[in-house]
Amino acid sequence: MRILHDCAHTDRPAKSLVILLPGALQQPEDFVAAGFIAALRQRRLPIDLTLVDLGIDYIGETTNGSTLQRIDTELMQAARRQHYHDIWLGGISIGGLIAIAYADRYPGRVDGLCLLSPYPGNRMLLREIEAAGGLDQWPADAIEDEDAERRMWRWLQTRKEQACIHLGYGSQDRFAPGLEQVAAALATQHVDTVPGGHDWPTWAKLWENFLDQTFPNLRPDTGKTAE
Repeated sequence: MRILHDCAHTDRPAKSLVILLPGALQQPEDFVAAGFIAALRQRRLPIDLTLVDLGIDYIGETTNGSTLQRIDTELMQAARRQHYHDIWLGGISIGGLIAIAYADRYPGRVDGLCLLSPYPGNRMLLREIEAAGGLDQWPADAIEDEDAERRMWRWLQTRKEQACIHLGYGSQDRFAPGLEQVAAALATQHVDTVPGGHDWPTWAKLWENFLDQTFPNLRPDTGKTAE
């Protein structure tokens, strides 16, 4: 697991930590190029940022739990030892699905989820939920452990109160119909939509909105960014 850290201070952890997981075929450097670090540091927020490269096999390994165990051992437990006040786990596209899968398998270990255009599952599953009359009526029992997509929807149905959830997506995203179903399961104040598709300019805007909407009461500081 390759990790890039960007810290608000050089000598101590910040108040909060956000861990971001990339989408398929994406690297931590893509977050940097898209301005995620710059947007955070321009706001001078006391937040540390961890950008993760889970490796080429991480999607398949999510189903057997090994990726989620690595996230817990190498990221979450290590972060807790640094005594952050709150820890957010987030991701883009399939990284968002993995973030929810972690929250499902390890309940109570994250304080919030930042989901930017999370992959909502295959069309057959989405049609099944729609045909049931929506998520509240969808039967979520008898879901196998390796079915990460169904487990995500069951988590939204039964466990969404365990963490603060911020969902952001572009109104022209190719997964917009499924993301609208995800949004319907959440309180409106936790959902953000902007014009755009499934791409970095849209995610960069959603990230800026997440920072402004989620941390409005964090006092800006003058700590220098670690190189």
